[in-house]
Amino acid sequence: MSNARMRWWLVGWLLFCMHVTAAAADSAGWRLVAGGTDYQLDGAQGDVQTAEGARLRLTARANRTAAFGAVAVQLDATALRGQSLALDGLLQASQAMQGANLWMRAVDAQGKVLAFETSQADRVSGNAQAQRRIAMQIPSQASRLAVGVVLRGDGAVEVTGLRLVAQAIVDAAPASAILDVAIPAIRDHALQRTRIDWATREPQLRAQAAGMREADAYAAIDALIAELDDGHSFLIRPTAQRQMESHAAGRPAVQARLLPSDVGYVEVTGLMTSSGDVRGAYQRALAAALDGMASQARCGWVIDLRQNTGGTMWPMVNGLQSLLGDQLLGYFVDSTGKQTPWNARAVPTMGSAHSSQTEQPVAVLIGPHTASAGEMVAIAFRGRPATRSFGQPSAGQTTGNRSVDLPGGGVLAVASTATQDRNAQRLDGALQPDVVLDPQVDAIAAAAQWLRTQRCAQTH
Repeated sequence: MSNARMRWWLVGWLLFCMHVTAAAADSAGWRLVAGGTDYQLDGAQGDVQTAEGARLRLTARANRTAAFGAVAVQLDATALRGQSLALDGLLQASQAMQGANLWMRAVDAQGKVLAFETSQADRVSGNAQAQRRIAMQIPSQASRLAVGVVLRGDGAVEVTGLRLVAQAIVDAAPASAILDVAIPAIRDHALQRTRIDWATREPQLRAQAAGMREADAYAAIDALIAELDDGHSFLIRPTAQRQMESHAAGRPAVQARLLPSDVGYVEVTGLMTSSGDVRGAYQRALAAALDGMASQARCGWVIDLRQNTGGTMWPMVNGLQSLLGDQLLGYFVDSTGKQTPWNARAVPTMGSAHSSQTEQPVAVLIGPHTASAGEMVAIAFRGRPATRSFGQPSAGQTTGNRSVDLPGGGVLAVASTATQDRNAQRLDGALQPDVVLDPQVDAIAAAAQWLRTQRCAQTH
């Protein structure tokens, strides 16, 4: 599995884009575009196209149910076409534990998204204050440009000095070079590649490439991905890729703890990186957490994937090898039906020898934010003895992605394989938990209660 914007990431942000389109069309000023009555916009004033910029405050209301709130202002992009613009602002978070970020989006006259940038990978959270900047080359077909702020969860964010600043245009790579890599990657490997009329589309794109800027090449790739309509392929532009790599390098340590009655708990979060050092550190930390509590977690383990929005699956699966063992865990299946088996690999850790825990009971927690690589981890546990999943259906991005580095620093992920579990059962769409729980139920407590009826109860 390759780099992937997780689910809450890809699915969440695509849904978010639709909210913006519906709510902010023809808007002349700042307005709420997502979150409904669960969020409040105050003190919006100023103009992002002036030196002073704009200011606003976005606050979550008590007892909110929406996952996030967003505000935006719509601008005519006609005069901005071909420019490189940075959206810059100072964000002051207040009790915003899930954080706030900037975003900008360019659409054509029909409302089709041509370019999208966000500082989501580097959100300002808690009570922190920080400057954030995102940049975009405005595509030549852009009709409207939306810029705004997102607040996730509770709390508030106040933004000052929010302004658009023109930058010198420096293409990281020629459009033709980008398309020379992207077109064959999609044409030759995408599961749904037959949905595109390549005899028509490829000559069109190659003829247009000479007059394209870098931003136009990305818009063309986005259009191809939309034609695939596979729900998992995606493009990460260079700016977003750099932000994700920076975020991954500074990620916190693995969250692991011992629950009452000798149950171990580990949260396996998403990991968006192409760095071998970061991947290695992640899987070692995960393996060390399991080894470190092996003697205490006599009643088994809760593996929490509910916030695992995806990324690269191998550090996750390898880090859990002491629970999964060396055996076959699943298959990737390409469009010809060829199966490629996969399994976990042991990770050397410091201290005592790596301990096998393959006979320990495991409860796996999944939910709507469990996506892509997170779902692959859940699949790795399917069919494992003494294992049960709890929660809600997952995001449904259970295809395998092929990751392709593009000239200039972007990354193209192409859904190239279907997925089967260890019993060769094909898995399409959302994974269904063995035990469906209401969102208000304490899933950790429910999982731990089941674990205590397994091996632990038999040894007391």
